[in-house]
Amino acid sequence: LPLSDTTSVRNYRKSLLSGLDLVKINHGLEQIMSVEALYKEGRLSVNEVANKLGIQAYQLSEYLNQIKNVTFPQYVNDYRISEAKHLLLKNKQQ
Repeated sequence: LPLSDTTSVRNYRKSLLSGLDLVKINHGLEQIMSVEALYKEGRLSVNEVANKLGIQAYQLSEYLNQIKNVTFPQYVNDYRISEAKHLLLKNKQQ
């Protein structure tokens, strides 16, 4: 899903995302997960990822819930499952 600066935040009575650059958060999250592969850490926490992004854990949680429509564990596990599929296919071809 494309993300724009005007992405609406819904369901939270008082959004904690107001004033944050959602595009910057999206790019930072992609960098952390895809390039740095932080999802490989067994005990990765929402606090750790939020700190790397320079936001609060509750803001990251709201971002994932409202913008990505996933929880933090779901988001991380999606990366882990994709990596497992990749490794299984790679091993099958060898």
